[in-house]
Amino acid sequence: MFNQIANFIGAPTDTELEASYSGDGTAYDAPPTDRKLTAHDLIEEWDKAVQHDYASKIGGKSTIEKQTAEFLKECTPHIYEYDVFKKYESIVPLVTNDDVYHGQLPENRPCQDRLFQLHKLVCGHYVYTETSETPCGGNCVEIADQKPFFCLLCVRHTLDFTKVKQSRRWHDLLLPIYVKKQEELTWWTQKAKEMRRVEPAYLDPYGFILLPRIHCTIAMVIAYEIRKEEEMKQAIIGILEPKSSQYPAIAAIGLEFFEHCLVFQQVLDNVDANLLAALSVQTILYHHGICDFNPIDLMNALCAPSQPDTNELYNIIINSM
Repeated sequence: MFNQIANFIGAPTDTELEASYSGDGTAYDAPPTDRKLTAHDLIEEWDKAVQHDYASKIGGKSTIEKQTAEFLKECTPHIYEYDVFKKYESIVPLVTNDDVYHGQLPENRPCQDRLFQLHKLVCGHYVYTETSETPCGGNCVEIADQKPFFCLLCVRHTLDFTKVKQSRRWHDLLLPIYVKKQEELTWWTQKAKEMRRVEPAYLDPYGFILLPRIHCTIAMVIAYEIRKEEEMKQAIIGILEPKSSQYPAIAAIGLEFFEHCLVFQQVLDNVDANLLAALSVQTILYHHGICDFNPIDLMNALCAPSQPDTNELYNIIINSM
């Protein structure tokens, strides 16, 4: 399966596409931003908030990268208090059992009785619906007998591979230079009758849903992913470096293999980086004939989630060597 996260483009209906775009395919003026945005606003809002505010897509990319560097200095939910994050309602806290029990907030946690606002798809992406208590679809992890959700991230990933693959991380595809608006709209018009529209989402480590609608939210998502990647690299070195006296460069080889896994993370259903780190270490140890370790202990040491497809993914990596 393929992945890609999208910056801020939703999936409008055929009628809305005709209303939103002129005959030559260019967007009309973006809608007002003093109200809550809906999915069919997102394509036009993307033009306004990310592309048109900067001289070019390259300028937008540069701004996001600068903000990412700033967010990496703290990288906690305290940053969400900045006014810019509130402008587009792009940060949503997950509800608690008490919130739902007392009727204070609608359910938005993934896989809660198959009726919720945040859904995790089998491709590994999260998507967010306009309304709460939306039933799961045929491509949800909790499969239901409903229309599947349109996954823009998978479409963008496929488009990246269709030409010349340039992305090195799945979150590269959040950057303006990877937006292929007309191609993405074409995919949607072909799928509109059989799929439901949603927007991409990201679940942060602190229990907040991030909707990558504007550059600062995109930067926050990328900052979290970079931080996790660096933590995993240090953990890999910590596990493999003690064996370097007998196996020179084993840590460097482990990092190289981890890098390979990250580049193709979306092909592996966008599994967590912790799991990719565990699989990388396990593969390198076996490659050097080191078998006296407990895979479960290794998974725990890297805080890797226990997932049903772990052995399948391991086999994929082994077979690709």
